[in-house]
Amino acid sequence: MSATINQINHLQDVTKLTMPADFVDFYLTYNGGFFADKRWTESDLLDKTKFDNIQWNSNHFLTIDKIQDKFSYVEDVSNFADTIPTEHYLPFFQTEEQELFLLRLSKEESSKPVIKLIRQTSPEYWIRISKDFNGFLKDFIDKKGDILDYY
Repeated sequence: MSATINQINHLQDVTKLTMPADFVDFYLTYNGGFFADKRWTESDLLDKTKFDNIQWNSNHFLTIDKIQDKFSYVEDVSNFADTIPTEHYLPFFQTEEQELFLLRLSKEESSKPVIKLIRQTSPEYWIRISKDFNGFLKDFIDKKGDILDYY
């Protein structure tokens, strides 16, 4: 099920960030998602009582609602030393190990790289994963969701 333009506009209003066009296009089409690996049978995937657990234990794109839920946490950990931040980080992906991947949205640069949040460190220690959302998405599809093989 796709996100609505109203949901995306609401997210942009709440975060006070402008989302890149490729990101918006993805969410208007999919609003999150994941590849179910061989651990899950078709029966498991069709069982609504198991779906949240399957997603939690898979590398997955967050829904717009989950992005909004995690945004304040990411803002807190990314700006603990800054009084006026110049960069903001938008969480959009969670690994099966519960690590977050973020879009770095800077006021000073046009590129929007994908960054891996390293817990208990400041942003200068976080790892750049991809030059942009489209590059990350392409890698995710090419690897059928098994992102840990290359990050």
